[in-house]
Amino acid sequence: MPIHPVRSSTDQVFMSFVRELARSPQVLHILTGLRDGHQPDPHGWCNHPSHTHRWEPHPCSSLRLAELVEDDRYRRQQGRS
Repeated sequence: MPIHPVRSSTDQVFMSFVRELARSPQVLHILTGLRDGHQPDPHGWCNHPSHTHRWEPHPCSSLRLAELVEDDRYRRQQGRS
C-alpha cells in the first residue's frame, strides 16, 4: 500500500502564505504595493489597471490579501498568534 503525504487544505496553504508575508522584513512595502491604485469606481468596482479585462468588486482580492496580512501582523505584535 503506497504511503501518501498529509495534504494541506487550500485554506491552510493560503494562510501559510499570508503568515509568511506578514513576517517579511519588507511587509510595509508589500502592503503598500498591494494597496496602491486600488480605488472603487462609482459603481463599486475596483478601478486598478490590473482589473481592466476582468471586473472585480471593490475591495478586490489584492486589498483583501493586504487586510489579511495586516491582521496577522497585528495579532503577532499583540502576542495573539
